[in-house]
Amino acid sequence: MKILDKYLLKSIFRTSLLVLFSLVLVFAFFQFIEELNEVHEKNYPLESAIKYILFLFPSYFNSLLVLALMIGTVFSIGQLNSDKELQIFHVASISQRNLIEKIIKYPFLISIVLILLFELIAPNALSFANQIKDQALGRNSIQNTSDYWSKKNNEILLLSKAKDNKYDLRLFNIKNNNLLSYIDSKGAYFSGMNLITGDSKKIQFQNNDNLIIPIESISQDNIDFKLDFEEVKSLSKNLKTISLFKLVKILSLSYQNQTNRNEIILELISRIIKPFTLIGMILITVSYILDFQRNISIGKRVFISIVIGTITHLFTKISSVISLKFDAMISIGPILPTLILIMIGMLLVKIKIRP
Repeated sequence: MKILDKYLLKSIFRTSLLVLFSLVLVFAFFQFIEELNEVHEKNYPLESAIKYILFLFPSYFNSLLVLALMIGTVFSIGQLNSDKELQIFHVASISQRNLIEKIIKYPFLISIVLILLFELIAPNALSFANQIKDQALGRNSIQNTSDYWSKKNNEILLLSKAKDNKYDLRLFNIKNNNLLSYIDSKGAYFSGMNLITGDSKKIQFQNNDNLIIPIESISQDNIDFKLDFEEVKSLSKNLKTISLFKLVKILSLSYQNQTNRNEIILELISRIIKPFTLIGMILITVSYILDFQRNISIGKRVFISIVIGTITHLFTKISSVISLKFDAMISIGPILPTLILIMIGMLLVKIKIRP
């Protein structure tokens, strides 16, 4: 790596880390103020509140990383421009286009490394933080993400998370678009890898001239249905407490079992797309800061970065929520804002930056 490249990488990395720590401290401070309200109103020990905040730090680092890298990159490049150091790069036969490639490449690589690092720590830390708060407040937390359904041959199974690690179960036996039988059970649970239904009711149907008529109702003590407990267990978890690597595993099992896990697909794509979203945001801001004739103030650099980051976050949230309503769009939702950012950024660079 050339000396100028090392200098640029070091400048972006150092500034981005400072911004990241600053943002995390700000968010942690406001979270602590919120926790103090609960300490005052409920039987919530201050020591537990402090531990809860400390274990939230990795998740803050993970969620604020892209914004911090963008602000750090904009701030760093803007400062180099103000100090006339970019002109030195230009004199050293580094064109603006080549410089833009470096400005995009280094934050992109940094983001991939740090995202993978935080994914090893943040989900478990967040899960432990929630446990600390729940235990301090004396409550058992059950966070449902969605129902779980699975298809095998002619059978369709639907599990809904209930209390005390139990499930409400419905099993439909369908053949040639005809409902043959239906099983309903409350309080089903897992014993090892076996699904125990306990007391359940089975209703058999007869299809006659497009009419479905129940013909028999009997008790059903057990159901033989192959399930992966790791996948079903994700029902009771906040997806933020599941690492990127486990999400990939669960999604792979979902495809094997023909289950529908749109929320997991959305969460997985949202995490993977982060480095590319960073590219789009940098492309938009770089045309305003990479101008040898202008000296943009520090406040304006930070303001532009925060505005673009906030708009991108809101746009991504909105498109993701809309995509959940349409199965065909589930993969497009989190990707669309990033594609728009990159296209707008490339257009601005083409218009404003000299070759």
